[in-house]
Amino acid sequence: MANNSAPSDFGDRLGPDTRCPRVDDTSYLDRKHTVYILSAIHRGVDTPWESGNVPISQEQAAEQARIAHALGQVGFVLPGSLTERRLTCTHQGCHCHNDPPVLHGPYFQWSRKVRAKTVSTTLSPAQVEEYRPWFDNERHLRGLVRELEALSLSVIEVDPRTPRRR
Repeated sequence: MANNSAPSDFGDRLGPDTRCPRVDDTSYLDRKHTVYILSAIHRGVDTPWESGNVPISQEQAAEQARIAHALGQVGFVLPGSLTERRLTCTHQGCHCHNDPPVLHGPYFQWSRKVRAKTVSTTLSPAQVEEYRPWFDNERHLRGLVRELEALSLSVIEVDPRTPRRR
């Protein structure tokens, strides 16, 4: 049986009963596990300035610092898409069946993937106004990650140790 307890250096801060989260268990979303996960990630990061072998120009380092700063400024994010829908009903005498139709709505539907299945939630107009920046933040976050990936590829492309295709 695997040992799911936190490393001993976290025992004092997190408590003796702290366990690592199971992948299929959603009850792990608490502060103790967040501290554990983030600390574990931090210990495992091999940054270029620590390894000393990766040739990074000053411009690339400045660009990485800019992206890292921008990533730190991103607030809450909501994945998925937000769709505004206007619908017809089943009552034949309703105004939504006239010519031209006056549809019911707007209804706002937030769709996202959860465990490889599409989940949709209807949001009120007030919720949409409050959460719209979170959807915008998600797009901004993805853009920043794409920039960081492109920058990382540019570093490895100029690395003389990288084998070249013929």
